[in-house]
Amino acid sequence: MMFPKPAVLLALLMLSWKLAKAQSNTCPKGCWCTGRTVYCNHQHLTAIPTNIPDNTTQLNLHANNLSVVPHDAFEQHDQLSLVYLHSNNIVAIEDGAFSGLTNLMYLYLSENMLTQLTAGTFGVKGNTGPA
Repeated sequence: MMFPKPAVLLALLMLSWKLAKAQSNTCPKGCWCTGRTVYCNHQHLTAIPTNIPDNTTQLNLHANNLSVVPHDAFEQHDQLSLVYLHSNNIVAIEDGAFSGLTNLMYLYLSENMLTQLTAGTFGVKGNTGPA
């Protein structure tokens, strides 16, 4: 039985890694990406895309049909500094939706159907009000 040479195996492994890395930086279908900015506005989205590039710093999701921001929506995107979620139909943001976004400086939530936000929305644990 013949086995592939180590150099061939290494080349295949490197190719697999490059393909996986390229896929993690692929722009979501229907969106437009430039640099580290992803534009998914006006796409009639009902859910936040799951294949947003890991190195994204600005994410534009305004004017879609989003109703809930799930707890894990941005868990792989710790480099985000600006997120546009305005002009959707958001009625709820699950606890932890923005936890881990240590670089987040601007979050636009206007023109939604939100009536409350909890401390857990931003990953803050502990005291949520007067005792």
